[in-house]
Amino acid sequence: MDFETFGEHQWAETGIFDFFKKLPEVLAAKNIGFRTPSQTIEAFEPVGVFSSPHYLSWADEHRDISAWLENDLQKSSFAEITEIEKILHPYQNSKKPEVQAIIYDFRRLQTSDHLYYMSTKYFADGDVHTYFSPFDSPYDGFIHFTNVLEHLKKRIKKIGDF
Repeated sequence: MDFETFGEHQWAETGIFDFFKKLPEVLAAKNIGFRTPSQTIEAFEPVGVFSSPHYLSWADEHRDISAWLENDLQKSSFAEITEIEKILHPYQNSKKPEVQAIIYDFRRLQTSDHLYYMSTKYFADGDVHTYFSPFDSPYDGFIHFTNVLEHLKKRIKKIGDF
């Protein structure tokens, strides 16, 4: 469950916060604990292999990645991010504050929401994209994202050799 659930899908008035406040107590009483995904992998042996010939997601009618990578706006933006990643990857452990600031901002540009806001789907899927987007249109989302990417590229060039 992602954090957007709280406040967008489950309002405080539903009692969701009270539920989460009590949840550890209830789980402890039933001898149920918490584990991270890594801890779970270490604690159990696999029982089989899951194979999917296609990418899967929770989004939209098709339940695939078309919510993020269907149109030219999204594909172009993703390609730009991929190219910037190739430049920054070797410097991810740099101790220079200016490099770390760029990497920090770059990581935020990789969140899936940016590409989601550029979706040009219509009907029910389009309604959902429009509801969650802070932009007036997918094209506005693309323009804003592109401007931020260009600014980031200028910052990278200004520093030069990391």
